[in-house]
Amino acid sequence: MEDQRDSIDDLARRNFGGQLNGKKNNDFAVMQRLLDENIVTADQKTKLQAMGLILGNLLKSEYGLNWIVYFDKYGRSRSLQVPGYDRDFIFPVTQVSRKAEVGIRVNIAEVYEELEQSIVNIRNRPLF
Repeated sequence: MEDQRDSIDDLARRNFGGQLNGKKNNDFAVMQRLLDENIVTADQKTKLQAMGLILGNLLKSEYGLNWIVYFDKYGRSRSLQVPGYDRDFIFPVTQVSRKAEVGIRVNIAEVYEELEQSIVNIRNRPLF
């Protein structure tokens, strides 16, 4: 996972001297600029998923989530689990790439807000 994050950080450093620092405002701006300037494009799935991973790490830090490997009939995926909610997961890694692949202009801050809302919705459910 660290290699994926580093690939985005390296692109930012090489192209405009910026870098990721783990702070939301900075990292959002860096990733958005990479997208807006077409340094990362819709056909670069690995880079787009690296951006999703970066968003996931920010969410993990802010909300105390846990990375897990989720298995289903389609295979395995990295997901974040809200502690105490064993059956509820969010999938930040694919959020950026899925939007870009279908031609939707990706707004990094909006993707993060959508993921935050998913966390709020999970936490508002009663525990059984």
